[in-house]
Amino acid sequence: MTARFDASRTPGGRAAADGVVPATLEAVVMQLRAALAIAEAALEKGPADQPTVYTVSDVACIVGCSEETIRRRIHAGQLDAVTSGARWLISAAALDRYLSGDRSSSTSAA
Repeated sequence: MTARFDASRTPGGRAAADGVVPATLEAVVMQLRAALAIAEAALEKGPADQPTVYTVSDVACIVGCSEETIRRRIHAGQLDAVTSGARWLISAAALDRYLSGDRSSSTSAA
């Protein structure tokens, strides 16, 4: 059972996004259990949902530097990448090698 209410009448003046709140504690517990089940299912998927290819922008965010720095490292052969049209793509394996400091297997496409 749910009840509609006016958020302006509540002490904090806050409402659920749809203006509907559960009428009983039991309903709240049921909603929390459903949310927990969804979160657990998402966690079970794990690394398979991570991208296998990154853009220069993605890598710049991960590494914590500018996109131009990433492009310079690609051109210098420090980070393996391939071009797709006008943009560079970096594989997850190449990023892992770069982050681990392994520069021995660089085969950057120029």
